[in-house]
Amino acid sequence: MRKAYAFFTVALIAVAGIFGLNHHVYASEASLTLVPATGVYTVGSIFSVAITLNNRGVSVNAAEGELSYNPAEISVMGTSKKESIFNFWTTDPVFSNIDGFIRFAGGTPQSFSGNAGTVITLTLKALKNASSPVRFLSGAILAADGQGTNIISSLGSAAFTFIAKEDVPKAEYVAPRYSPDAPAIVSRTHPDQSVWYAKNMPEFSWMLAGDVNAIRLSINHDELAIPTVVYAPPIRTKKLTDMADGTWYVHLQARNAFGWGTVSTFRFNIDTMKPDRFTVKEIQREDFTDPRVRLFADFSDRMSGIGYYSVRIDTQKEAWWYDNGDHSYVSPPLLAGKHLIVVTAFDKAGNSAVDSLDVLVAPLAAPSLLDSFSSAQQGDPFIVHGTTYPHTQVTVWFQRNNEEPKSETTMSDARGSFAAVLEKKITEGVYAVWAQALDARGATSENSEKVTVLVRAPAFIRIGSAITNILSVIIPLIALIALLVFMTLFIRHRYALFKAKIRKEALEAEETLHTAIITLRNDIAHNLKLLQSAQSARELTEEERGMAHRLKESLDHAERVIRKEIRDIEREADR
Repeated sequence: MRKAYAFFTVALIAVAGIFGLNHHVYASEASLTLVPATGVYTVGSIFSVAITLNNRGVSVNAAEGELSYNPAEISVMGTSKKESIFNFWTTDPVFSNIDGFIRFAGGTPQSFSGNAGTVITLTLKALKNASSPVRFLSGAILAADGQGTNIISSLGSAAFTFIAKEDVPKAEYVAPRYSPDAPAIVSRTHPDQSVWYAKNMPEFSWMLAGDVNAIRLSINHDELAIPTVVYAPPIRTKKLTDMADGTWYVHLQARNAFGWGTVSTFRFNIDTMKPDRFTVKEIQREDFTDPRVRLFADFSDRMSGIGYYSVRIDTQKEAWWYDNGDHSYVSPPLLAGKHLIVVTAFDKAGNSAVDSLDVLVAPLAAPSLLDSFSSAQQGDPFIVHGTTYPHTQVTVWFQRNNEEPKSETTMSDARGSFAAVLEKKITEGVYAVWAQALDARGATSENSEKVTVLVRAPAFIRIGSAITNILSVIIPLIALIALLVFMTLFIRHRYALFKAKIRKEALEAEETLHTAIITLRNDIAHNLKLLQSAQSARELTEEERGMAHRLKESLDHAERVIRKEIRDIEREADR
């Protein structure tokens, strides 16, 4: 069904692309082939194979195909459409290294009428010693005739031989006498030939002797290749772009007047893709109280391979895990409860993939505390008894009133019984006591139920304390009352003194005023006598008589007012 659908879609492209062209009848003269069709490669090496359309000048605008290979012998590392004659794909090139197939279906709105052209390029890796074929199972080439006529005449195949590196004879090149030595190749971007890099734009440079007049250079997957591309005058650097993933070799040879020198080879490794597949699963535990969780990492990284993992549990700092080959990870002991584990896989080039899972650690049963100590007396030793698992560490916590909790650790015996001395001499108060168990695996229990302990002082101490408490209230109260009485008497005494002083001052003021008024009255009387003496000589004027009368009245009025104010002061002082 999938092939029929792809073929039908490609046919539609052919009809749409050349609609209106005249109908022609073609002999079956086109083919799909693999280039190269043969080759000898070392195990582990990576090489390229092009799927080529040979149309012998007939205009075509679509093709499709399906190939098969043995995934135990060959691994498809990737496909490239970069050099393809097609620019429209109804089925993007796909492959499976499990089922061993490659499929593609593409076309172009403009017809292709050259003699041959590349459809896609495959990057393959040799997996083991074998003679491994790659075959077309089906294919079609559609003519640009307005009807999508299938003009394919043959489907090619290829056979590749893979041998172990130790079986490959090293190519011997005997350089002429006085020819240049092999140039030393260095790379700023890929300095270590054994390391994988997530960079696909490598740069290389080399030093040349002064008499070198040309170089030969090749970059391919063949470790033993002889360079073929000549640069005259010679170049000293080479920058590459958009290199495919895999292991590559730079081959360099220099020439002087005596001929070509020995070949230098520089290896570089590129892996820009994250791991193809990465999942983490928990290995089933028989006992869910086991605090050590075991994980299994299922991954696929066809290029550089997995280098290491980082593991983060909840919010803890991440830890590094280096796989020893069994792909299993054992966590440190975890507390009882649910935990989130995040695992990141890094391939040898630093590309990463992440997976996470939740795990649950069941708690041990909580210890049981005996209630024989629910009440105690001050000064006695505070000993707690309980039961739990045999040979298990028990931490007993106790808290007096609202103080900070304290703890003591003990071990249970073969029957699971334990005792903990919390205080040699306990003090009075209300205590809360609880316990938690920890077994040899690191598994923890939940906290036991809290037991409340009331610690009382002895009876005579309680009576003495009560009397002390009462006296501590009464004595200050009596002292306060005595102080109030003293202050009251003192204030009354001071007030009495103050009133006596006021009364004395009022009397003195009254006497002084009386004396002043008498003196003033005498002076006025003397002046009046003078006026009366003057009256015998002459008659007083109306104004003089009025003034004498007013002086007398004013003096009488002032005396009455001042005497009244003094009496008021005396009355206030007598209260």
